[in-house]
Amino acid sequence: MAVKIDELLKENKVTLFVFYSQQWERDGFYFPDLRTIYVSAALSNADRERVILHELGHINHNPVNYSRCLLLYENQADRFMVRELLKEYLSKYDPNDFNWLYFAETNKIATSWGEQMIQEEFYKLVS
Repeated sequence: MAVKIDELLKENKVTLFVFYSQQWERDGFYFPDLRTIYVSAALSNADRERVILHELGHINHNPVNYSRCLLLYENQADRFMVRELLKEYLSKYDPNDFNWLYFAETNKIATSWGEQMIQEEFYKLVS
């Protein structure tokens, strides 16, 4: 995988389990009691990478508060994914050539919520 997924999993002491798509009707999820991320085998490598990064963004969330903080937690997990994808992008390309829309399309990030987040995280990383 392009992003250092193995390093992030090891650093955060999280196990990865790949499941067959017919087991669960979702692309992936994080189970905090076992510190395990479950991801669908049916996904492409790039999609799997994004799902794993998103789920890693949940590792510090308190499951007791999940239903109450659903939007906050999902936003934080998406922000973590965007930040990690941007780090990888910036390790390969000149920041002066950055195009947020191209980045969003390449990484299948919805422009409806992604524009502001991508730009904020980009400026944090290059400032």
